[in-house]
Amino acid sequence: MTYGLTSSIVRGPSQRLASSLGLGWSGFGVEHHLVPPGPKDETPTDLHVISIAAGGRASYGQRANNRRRFENYLKEPQSFGITSGVLPAITPSTSNELIVCAFERSFVASIVKESNGHSVPEIPVQEGVRDPAILNLGTLLVAEARSGGISGALYIDHLAHAFVLRLLSLWDLCKVSPARELSMPRLSLRRVLERMHATPSTDWSLKTLADESGLSRNHFIRMFRKSTGFTPHRYLLQLRVEKAKAMLHRKKSRLIDIAPSCGFSSEAQLSRAFRSLLGITPSEYRRNML
Repeated sequence: MTYGLTSSIVRGPSQRLASSLGLGWSGFGVEHHLVPPGPKDETPTDLHVISIAAGGRASYGQRANNRRRFENYLKEPQSFGITSGVLPAITPSTSNELIVCAFERSFVASIVKESNGHSVPEIPVQEGVRDPAILNLGTLLVAEARSGGISGALYIDHLAHAFVLRLLSLWDLCKVSPARELSMPRLSLRRVLERMHATPSTDWSLKTLADESGLSRNHFIRMFRKSTGFTPHRYLLQLRVEKAKAMLHRKKSRLIDIAPSCGFSSEAQLSRAFRSLLGITPSEYRRNML
């Protein structure tokens, strides 16, 4: 069996605390597991798999260089390991809590090609790596999976894209030319903004908006922020809140109807966005209009 994104990334029995399975994420996935002790056989995979220690220190035994004996090692809290091509035979001797992020090779290759035009490098197989940015991005991806992906494709794509770029940058495998650190061309920016303003409730993907601008995803994110002062997701969130504010002026409009009309998955998400941007809830905003 080859492990891919259509099945659980963690082999064998475990308590799955969160997963992006079934959420429609394209090219990558994330899971949060509580894994009990017990052997796990060597398994081929067509993914780049990053496992982050989200709990306490865990003890492992791993088969060394296809030999019969196992070498023992500790997985320290907040450290991560990288495997690619083969998930090695391991035997956890203690329970361990893992955030597991997996990326299809084609997804990583597309980001590398957009960034520097090179073919995808071979990401080194390592264990015990520490990086606060990887830990933070993995935690945010898990939180989004646990929520059911309520923040939308643009936010999720942005996190995954940042995760891969950060991972590659740790080994200097992917560079972005500083010469491209410019504002977006005016016509390109206008096309993108017109589309976002016309239908803010659309679940825009990062690739769709980048294609509209004629830029790679990496350059689109950087140039959009330099041109507008906001990330694409934050800008879209503001458009949705502005639309919701206009609808709240209609006394007969109900929050349960306003939320989906503005691109929010629920009243709760609409309220969180209002509180984040305006410091008040939609109900408080409506009362203040009176």
